[in-house]
Amino acid sequence: MPGHDVSTPGIGIWTPYTPTWASTGTAPALGNGTLIGTYVIIGKTLIFNIVQIMGSTTTYGTGDYSWTIPSGYTAAAHQTFPAWAVDQGTAFRIGMGDIASGGTAMFVTPGGAGTKWGASVPHVWADTDELVLNGTFAIN
Repeated sequence: MPGHDVSTPGIGIWTPYTPTWASTGTAPALGNGTLIGTYVIIGKTLIFNIVQIMGSTTTYGTGDYSWTIPSGYTAAAHQTFPAWAVDQGTAFRIGMGDIASGGTAMFVTPGGAGTKWGASVPHVWADTDELVLNGTFAIN
């Protein structure tokens, strides 16, 4: 908001970080894709945003994908948050992100399905496909 000083005590400042993209199987590799994370801490609450854009040299590995929260923090309780995937030119998909109590990594399940996001879920990923994870959770 105009004239609002974000350095005022009690108001957090957005900080960039690089999430780690991993899987439960063969590791994916970002290649020339983009993976950007930002977060802010307000009291004992962590608010985060992750945007990933697949590149022409991105490889997708196997297994269930995960993304890390900023280093040094763990979730105080089980939390869920929204997730979006864009299959460029084809579809827009919604999922539910999940971080376990004490966890440092997030998984995503497509709406209505038990399988977590991976190389072919919620779709077969390709160059310029995007995903967005954002949410809020209590930290220890």
